[in-house]
Amino acid sequence: MIKEVTIGIMKNRSIWFWSVLFVLVWAVIGSFVASRGVAVGSEKYYISAWYSIEAVISAGSSGTGIAYITFFSSSSLAYLFRFSRLRPVRYELIFFSGYLVTSMATLSTVTAANIFLFSLRFGHLTLPNPYIIPAIIVTGAFFYVFSVMVALVVNNHFSLKNASFTSFVPLFLAFISAYLPLYISISRWVAVLYPFLGIEYLLSYSFTGAINLSLVAYGSPSVSPAAIYASVVCWMAILFIADVFLLRRIRPRSAEEMRQL
Repeated sequence: MIKEVTIGIMKNRSIWFWSVLFVLVWAVIGSFVASRGVAVGSEKYYISAWYSIEAVISAGSSGTGIAYITFFSSSSLAYLFRFSRLRPVRYELIFFSGYLVTSMATLSTVTAANIFLFSLRFGHLTLPNPYIIPAIIVTGAFFYVFSVMVALVVNNHFSLKNASFTSFVPLFLAFISAYLPLYISISRWVAVLYPFLGIEYLLSYSFTGAINLSLVAYGSPSVSPAAIYASVVCWMAILFIADVFLLRRIRPRSAEEMRQL
């Protein structure tokens, strides 16, 4: 079943459009427009800042797609959990695995595109370190459990009139969080405890080898990547449990209500 779910999500054109093609517009702007005046020797810091912003926005875009999928699946899931052997924990694990593969594919595409575009701009390759792999995995996993939680809270407790707006909550938070380190001073506690920022710092770390709390002031106060990883994994575990709890109480919706989506 994991194979079928993975293929189904991988074939979702909307996820690929918003999480890859949409984000590539930002990559082009970052490579050839906003990069004017970058000091020689500071290219990797500039690249790490742009890449981490793009990757967070990409994951947020995918999260919006997952939220919509959850809304449209709500009625069928309610009956499957009641009349079949499928259980919420198994469903969550299957779709979590399927989405994780898709997320790794989309974020890897964004990573490769950034490496290519910035190499054209600066005339040399700036490659990430091996920590890019766990950073990509954690990014995809967190946005999945968060997006499912948002969709289930709305489906179970609110009118579906709110669905279209709330589906974009992952993307809104991704946009806001991605740009915060550019404009305000971030404390160590916020960097560790706020997962959206923590993920951005982990992605940036894969290019610079250090986590600077400001993406534009190199040499600014730093924080341990291990602390951020521990925090994000704890958030993922909490949200995963919340997803399963909400799935057990999932509310079926009528065809008339589903028209509001």
